[in-house]
Amino acid sequence: MSTAFTLQAATPDTLADIHALHPDPAEAARRLSVTQERVRAGQLDPARFLLLRTDGAVLGVCFVGPNARVPLFPTCCADTPADALTAFLRELRRRVSDTPDRQLLLDDTLVTPRPAEAVQAGWVPDSQQVLYRTDLRGRPHAPDPDVTAASPDDPGIPEALRELGRPDWEAAEGWTLHALRREGHTDSVCFADNPGQHRVASSTSGTRFSPNRIRSD
Repeated sequence: MSTAFTLQAATPDTLADIHALHPDPAEAARRLSVTQERVRAGQLDPARFLLLRTDGAVLGVCFVGPNARVPLFPTCCADTPADALTAFLRELRRRVSDTPDRQLLLDDTLVTPRPAEAVQAGWVPDSQQVLYRTDLRGRPHAPDPDVTAASPDDPGIPEALRELGRPDWEAAEGWTLHALRREGHTDSVCFADNPGQHRVASSTSGTRFSPNRIRSD
């Protein structure tokens, strides 16, 4: 069963369609504003955007830039009919026919990868890459209840400082010495934090917890 669809280049009057598939309406509106400003300034040709439509709805968008070394990154709805998607990808291939080494990247954050339609449209499979995202945001941890502020003269602290090779350690202004105590005795570990949040951690061989357990910032 064939699907009625159209392939059209964007125009100054259809700039909103370029960002119609963005999942965040607020971000789509922001990007549309930037696109409109660039078009008015003559910095962007809207005809470089290919639009796939059916029944008035946008199913696919792709920017075909002039730089042959920049891959094409199409954005398509997951339920785009096979014949419409194939025609869309075929038209993209035709538009870059003068640069046969141009790459088409099916990014699964933009389109559900369907290589069969891409092959049918004339693209040659190359490789599949997997990207892993690492969340590097800092997270607070509850402080260890057995870690308390201490004085260099407190019971057990001089011994711990000697084991650390700092028998004469003195706290500068704003620094705090921390000790881990278990069952009434010092568990051979000492920490010092300076006021600039640059933690200096020193521990003896008896340490049984991570320095990030000292406190929650």
